[in-house]
Amino acid sequence: MLGRQLKTAALALLLSATSFGFGAVCHRLGMAYRLFKPPFHELGQLLLLLLAALLCIAAAAGLVSVLLRPWRLASVAFILSGLALLLGWGLQWRNAVLSLLYVLAGLAYTIWTQDELEQRVNFSVQPVAGNWRWVTLVLILLAVCSFYFGFADHVRDKGLSTPEEAVNELTGDVAAEIVDSTPLSRLDVLRQGAVEQVQRVLVGRVRALINRVERYVPPVVAVILFLLLAVLTGLLWWVPMPILWALFALLVALHVAEMATETLEVKRLVLS
Repeated sequence: MLGRQLKTAALALLLSATSFGFGAVCHRLGMAYRLFKPPFHELGQLLLLLLAALLCIAAAAGLVSVLLRPWRLASVAFILSGLALLLGWGLQWRNAVLSLLYVLAGLAYTIWTQDELEQRVNFSVQPVAGNWRWVTLVLILLAVCSFYFGFADHVRDKGLSTPEEAVNELTGDVAAEIVDSTPLSRLDVLRQGAVEQVQRVLVGRVRALINRVERYVPPVVAVILFLLLAVLTGLLWWVPMPILWALFALLVALHVAEMATETLEVKRLVLS
């Protein structure tokens, strides 16, 4: 009995550890707006880290949903993992609300998965990995919300950061073309001053335009990021299946788990 309790605690700890790691990635995503600059290497590394965190939590949740029965026992593990996610993410009320959403999704996933496994004659990881796709969308929503909160707070406090060199180069070229199309271009003395004046006007208009639209930039970028991640994880939904097969086989080989054969009583109405 003690050995079973230790195994249960180990699985719950594994899920909590992966959830804490995912929360830490969400915390970093809250500052990812700083990485939106060429050549985007750091941003790409952060997104790869997010995919790795999603894969780890999927494997841990699959083990918990299969091996911790009844579902109420697995629910305790998901509640603890929700607290671990919140600790890794940061103790804020909006993070707490989103962590609760993860816990509810994990409970629904566990009940759904265990119900499907009970209806099968032979054990299969297909429902374990297949049902996780919906929880993955919830986790992506959490990650994107963290990015959105950080980006929106930055824009509200400091405005949208724009590269000064790019703005000056663009407006300078446009100003030069405008002046060159006028008679002032024939006088070199007047041309440079005219270009500078036109450029100042253009820079002012560009900044006024940015100020009008900057509040819409964070939600638009967040929606695009969510769609990209949803499509990518949708294409890779099968990846947890071989990993779970290998983990279950390893647990059986180590005698941590075993394949049990159950006999069910079936009631049918027949002629007496």
